[in-house]
Amino acid sequence: MAPALVVREAEEEAVAVGVEYAGARLGDARLGKRLDLMARRLAPAPDRSFPQAMQGEAELEGAYRFLSNRQVRWRELLAPHVAQTCARMQEAAREGVLLVAAHDTTELHFQGEVGARRGLGQLARGHQGFHAHVALGAALLPPAQPEAGARHRPLGALGLVPQVRRARPQRTLKQRKAQSSARSPTARESERWWQLVAQVEAALAAQDAATPALVHVMDREADNYRLLAQLLQAGHRFVIRARFDRLQDSGRPMSEALEQSPRVLGRTVRLGAREERWTNGKRVPARKSRPARLEVRACPLTLKASDYALKDADVPARLTLHAVEVFEPQPPEGEEPVRWVLLTCLPIDTGEQLSLILDAYCARWCVEELFKALKTGCSLEKRQLGSLRALLNALCLFIPIAWRLLSLRQAARDTPQAPAAGVLHEDELLMLRHLAHARRYPLAATPTCEDVLYAVAALGGHLKRNGPPGWQTLARGHEALTAALVGFRAATCDQS
Repeated sequence: MAPALVVREAEEEAVAVGVEYAGARLGDARLGKRLDLMARRLAPAPDRSFPQAMQGEAELEGAYRFLSNRQVRWRELLAPHVAQTCARMQEAAREGVLLVAAHDTTELHFQGEVGARRGLGQLARGHQGFHAHVALGAALLPPAQPEAGARHRPLGALGLVPQVRRARPQRTLKQRKAQSSARSPTARESERWWQLVAQVEAALAAQDAATPALVHVMDREADNYRLLAQLLQAGHRFVIRARFDRLQDSGRPMSEALEQSPRVLGRTVRLGAREERWTNGKRVPARKSRPARLEVRACPLTLKASDYALKDADVPARLTLHAVEVFEPQPPEGEEPVRWVLLTCLPIDTGEQLSLILDAYCARWCVEELFKALKTGCSLEKRQLGSLRALLNALCLFIPIAWRLLSLRQAARDTPQAPAAGVLHEDELLMLRHLAHARRYPLAATPTCEDVLYAVAALGGHLKRNGPPGWQTLARGHEALTAALVGFRAATCDQS
C-alpha cells in the first residue's frame, strides 16, 4: 500500500474518533487538546484501565486532573457528540426512514466504602452510584427479509439526565405516593423522562436544517399519566409500554377494549437475551435470544385520570390515544409468553402502521445494548475515580466510544452479508486478514460484516462455536487490531 494512502487513512481514522469530541466548550485550549489525546488513547482499547491506556505518568496524571477539573463539565463533553448525532439524524431523515429516540435508565454502581467517593448516592442492595437516563437516536431501516422486522441503525446519544438518589428510610407504597404528590412535579424522579424529551427536542431544533420528526420510545417505567399528557400537549410522537391496566373513560380497564379488538397483524420478532432481574419488586426471569411469532391488535382509548394524577392542577382529566397489544399465542414449552401493551399517538388503521409501531418499540433494545457496551466493553463501573464529577465526565467520554462499538456489532447483526468495506478501511482489512490467518481464522476474499465481527472477536479470544461475541472479547480484539495497525502505519511512514 502506498505510504500516502496509509497516512491519509490514519488521518481519517483520527478524525472519526476526534469529531465526536471536537468543539467541546471547555474554556481552555489545553483542555481541548487533553480531551482529544484521551479519546485517541481510549478508543482502541476502551476496556483498559486509565493507567494501561495512558502512555506514561504525565499522561495518566493529566487524565485524572482533566476528569476532576471544575472547568470540565459533563454537558460540554457530551455536546459535540450530541451535535454529530443530530447531524446523522438529519441525514437519515433525508433518506425517508423513521427516526427513533430510545429512552432508558441504567444503574451505575461503583465499588468501595459507601461515602468514600464524593457525591455518589445510595442504590439498591447497599451499592453506591447514580442513575444515567440516556436517549439514543436510531434509524429504522427496511427489513432484510420479508416478514422480518426493521433493522435498527444506532446513530448516537441525543441526551443524558443523571440522577443521584440520597439515602432514605424504607417506606410503604402509600407513603411514597404521599411524599411524591407533596413535591413539586419538577422535583420528582419521574420527571426525568420529560426532561430528556425536552433535551432531545431542543438539540434537534438547534440544528440549522428543519427538525426531523422522530418517535420517543420508552419502557414500562415511563407509563406515567402526567408524562403522557405532556407528550400529547406538546405534539410529540411516542410509543410507551404500559405498566398499568389503566381505566377508560367508561370506568372499565383498557384490557377489555383490547380483548374485543380483532387481530390485525402477525409478525416474527427476534427477542434479545436477558439476565434475571428484579423490576419494581417483581422478578423478571432470564431469557435466551429466540424468535417469537407475535400477533397484534389495537384500539383507540380515552383514558381517565386517577385521583393521584389529578392532584397536579395542570393534568387533564381525560387523554385520548391508542393502545396496541402485542402477544405470543403459542410460546415454546417452558418459555414465558410475550405480552406488551404499547400506548401511542401514532395511527393504527393498517397492518403497516401497526408494524411500524412494533418496530419502533423494538428499537428500545439498542439503548440497552449501549449500556452493556459502556459497562462491559468500556469497563465504566471499574473506573477508580473518586467523585461524582469525575465519573460523570468519564461517562460522557465513553458514550461515543460505546456507540462506535455498538454500531460495529449492530452492522454485523442486521446486515451480516454486507461488504466489510463499509465498516473498516482497506489497511484495517489487510491487517485483520494477516492477524486472523495467524490464528487459523482465514477471512474470505471479500469479507462480510459478520466475517469481520467474528475475526475481530477471535483476536480477543472468542470461539465461534460459543455463539455471538460479547463486549469484552470485541474490545480486546479491537485493541489487538489497533495496536498492530499503529505499528504497521508507523513503519510504513518511516520507510517513506
